[in-house]
Amino acid sequence: IKTVETTRRTDVIVVKTYYPYRHFDLQPGIMNRDMKKVILLLRYPLHAIASNFNHIYWNEHNLDHNKQPPIQAWDKWRDEHFEKELKSWAAHLNFWTQNFKPSHRLVVDYESLTDDDKGPRDVTRLSFFIKSTYNEGTVNPAPAFTLPCLWYRAVKMKDEIKTDIFQDNRYHTNGNYQPMFTNQQLEMAATELSNLHVKYSSDRRIGVTIQRYWEHTVLQIKK
Repeated sequence: IKTVETTRRTDVIVVKTYYPYRHFDLQPGIMNRDMKKVILLLRYPLHAIASNFNHIYWNEHNLDHNKQPPIQAWDKWRDEHFEKELKSWAAHLNFWTQNFKPSHRLVVDYESLTDDDKGPRDVTRLSFFIKSTYNEGTVNPAPAFTLPCLWYRAVKMKDEIKTDIFQDNRYHTNGNYQPMFTNQQLEMAATELSNLHVKYSSDRRIGVTIQRYWEHTVLQIKK
């Protein structure tokens, strides 16, 4: 898996891309005809927005990724960028579903992938999907019986120094708050998710995931 190289390579199996959020990232098209399938990773948009802010703040201030940004910085950035970030999240989902038909895409949600029960099953789905993309013998994934152990090692065994920090502030050495959103922002997110659910209601994986995201958002709106 190559995540930062810009030079084309022919010896990689999967390439990570944030396109169209990052317009300079790899994208399907005439220049990348070998991008035949996609693994689409979804994450609850409000958590994704907060996590994205963390990475932006860390990079801008050259900080270790185990330090939670100040709440004042979060509140300011959130209010300035929320609507754009929410629209970008939806645009990312729409772009990849529109460019890859269901048989050529695998949808995985972050919450299931990191869940103790669902995570190992999702890793098995990933393994079989990647294997099915290539000719027999081209890719030799790990034996199926080892996948739960590999999942645990990759997801649950946290390297205190090099780990990638996610939404939950228990991973921050100075974590003292959970990123919050205003009622107006929650209502905006609920509306966007409701519209997406109508659009993807016939897609078993995406529709169920979007509905779960919508329900979680509505529950947070203060009456």
